[in-house]
Amino acid sequence: MLGRRVTNAEEATLVLSRQICRPSHWAPTLRAMGDSGLTRFAEVGPGDVLTKLIRWTLRDAIVAKPALEDPDSIDAFAKSLAPPPLFPFKEKPTVALASARQDPRGSEAK
Repeated sequence: MLGRRVTNAEEATLVLSRQICRPSHWAPTLRAMGDSGLTRFAEVGPGDVLTKLIRWTLRDAIVAKPALEDPDSIDAFAKSLAPPPLFPFKEKPTVALASARQDPRGSEAK
């Protein structure tokens, strides 16, 4: 939504509450995530629209296949990852999840 990483819990609360009624900035956010070192992504929910958008925006991104559509696949994917870093990140993170519940078009959709 901001096109950059959220730096603290207070800011995260504000951003999440605004996502309901304002457009997201999908491509700038993905680029900021890539610039900060994120390389692996997973789409949570049915379909592959967000996977395609991630691959289009970040050509070198690695996206989990297939999309994580049920609790078992989400759990298996989570267990395959290293323990999450403490917030705020002290090292560059390498994984991000995209939820199909969010409007993937954001303000950049034409």
